[in-house]
Amino acid sequence: MPTTADIITSLSGKTKTLGWDAVVAYDRDKINHLFQQQYISKLAAGVHFAPINWSNERNTIQFENITLSAPAFHL
Repeated sequence: MPTTADIITSLSGKTKTLGWDAVVAYDRDKINHLFQQQYISKLAAGVHFAPINWSNERNTIQFENITLSAPAFHL
């Protein structure tokens, strides 16, 4: 894992963030808990994505009634 000094050195003198000067760090467990809670709240309120139905032009790839679950952040 890079150190703070490594990140600062990497960002020095050149843009890595498309002109935005920002570095953000999140606790993976906390953000995943937040994602889970938002998903549960939206599902309970009936606000969620409809099932996905899609196929490519040649019908060699098809998705039928795919339902997305709660998002999760993984490395």
